Amino acid sequence: MYAYDFEYDGKNLSEFGFIIGDYDNSSGEKTIKAGCQISFNTVPRHSGKIFSLTSTKYEECIAVTFQIFKDSCKDDNFIISEQEYFNMVRWLNRREFLKLKFIYEEPVSVDCYYNASFNISKILYDGNLIGIELAMETDKPFGYGDVVQSNLNFTSNNSSLSVKDLSHEIGYTYPDMVITCNSSGNLTITNKMTNSSMTIKNVTQGETITIYGQAMIIESSLNSHKIMNDFNWDFLKIQNTYNNNVNTITSTIPCSIKMSYIPIIKNVPDL
Repeated sequence: MYAYDFEYDGKNLSEFGFIIGDYDNSSGEKTIKAGCQISFNTVPRHSGKIFSLTSTKYEECIAVTFQIFKDSCKDDNFIISEQEYFNMVRWLNRREFLKLKFIYEEPVSVDCYYNASFNISKILYDGNLIGIELAMETDKPFGYGDVVQSNLNFTSNNSSLSVKDLSHEIGYTYPDMVITCNSSGNLTITNKMTNSSMTIKNVTQGETITIYGQAMIIESSLNSHKIMNDFNWDFLKIQNTYNNNVNTITSTIPCSIKMSYIPIIKNVPDL
């Protein structure tokens, strides 16, 4: 299953009359910098007989080189005009990373997005421009999926509900949350998996608390609530391990929570 089209900054390659292809596909072999390449830093012990792991880090972002051509099903003139080339350069070769998604011959189970930009080279044959080579660069060693949303309704004191962390990356994520308090008092939301608790004192029935997880910002709908003074500054996070991705969330008082996050997807495009 290979990609034949892509969406970039809200527009599709096919809208310009182009398609993903391969000028020289005689071998069928391709190499893609897949990102997710982990560097393991170690120190020797016991005269070099054992090496202990001290730290790890990702070494590079996803980088892919592929080619695009005019779609012969739409235009039997395969030569790319000067204006068509400039349209591609203006669209793709920008000094910023923008949202990219590849479109495949068959539906995929999970859509994967990238933040990307392109460097552009010409493919010439007999003096004519017949194709464009795109060198895609991204800002992450992995892709990301659609926003995952969960609605949690805690109807009684100390009730518990579950949320799954669907990220491919083992670790934790700080989700965005909109909390509607259905009772007054001290609100503590605990995640059993992370063994951590987020506490907000002196909440009022009907108060809405908005949390931007990645930015670590908390706001209250009530100007009278000095929430900065009543917050323990331990933002709720969800987590997954190799064996478990179910987070059990407990709330000390009745409330409803709209939770959202963007999962990490470890995938590279099939081109």
